[in-house]
Amino acid sequence: QKSVLDKESAATVERESMQRQIRELRDVVVSLQGRKKQEDQSAEEEMRERMSRVERERDEERERVLDLQVQHQQALECTAKLQGELQDARRESDAAESERVVQLERELETERDRARQAATAEKHLRAQMEEMNSARQAEERGLRKAESEAELMQ
Repeated sequence: QKSVLDKESAATVERESMQRQIRELRDVVVSLQGRKKQEDQSAEEEMRERMSRVERERDEERERVLDLQVQHQQALECTAKLQGELQDARRESDAAESERVVQLERELETERDRARQAATAEKHLRAQMEEMNSARQAEERGLRKAESEAELMQ
């Protein structure tokens, strides 16, 4: 009978020990899940901030491109106007007008230079926007991959 009691007592001690270990493991799992959730939230917030920054930068680039397009258009319109004036001045060319022709030719060349510069700057900004777009898309792919990996880890 004493042997049976000893066995029961040992079984009870073992059962309590296992239950304690199970509780400890559950606590560890809950703690890890909480930490993972916090890390996921932090990563998600960081990604939202990055995406917001990228959107702002892209909007700023669009604004610059639009400004350059306006400048380019204005330079083209001014060039067309000056070409018209130059043709008029050439038709009326007499001694007094020849000076005006030279001045208009200089102005025309200046406006042509401005138009070329605006077009070059616009082209450069468009290339930068394409680079930013590519970088943003790569970052989004990286985020999706990280999210997939995080889901697989769960």
